[in-house]
Amino acid sequence: MSKSGLWDRIALVLNGESEHSFCARANLKKTSLESVKRSQNPTMETLLAISKAATVSIDWLATGKGPMRPDDRSLQSSSNSVEVPH
Repeated sequence: MSKSGLWDRIALVLNGESEHSFCARANLKKTSLESVKRSQNPTMETLLAISKAATVSIDWLATGKGPMRPDDRSLQSSSNSVEVPH
C-alpha cells in the first residue's frame, strides 16, 4: 500500500472538511488519522471507518485501484457500453 498515496486519497475525500470533524463523523481517534498522515500503516479498523464515513470503496482507499465509490461500477460499465444499431 502506497502510504503517501493513501494520505492523498484521504485528503481527497476530506474535501476541505477538518480532520477533527471527519474523525468525529467516522468515530475515529484523531491520532489514528494523524498516524496515517505520518505514513504509518493504518489498522483495518481505521481503513473501514474512513471508508464507511467517506462512502468510498475500501479497495480504492487502500490501493487507489478500482472505482472510488461502490456505485461507480455501474457508471463505468454504462459509459463503456456501445449502442449497436439494428
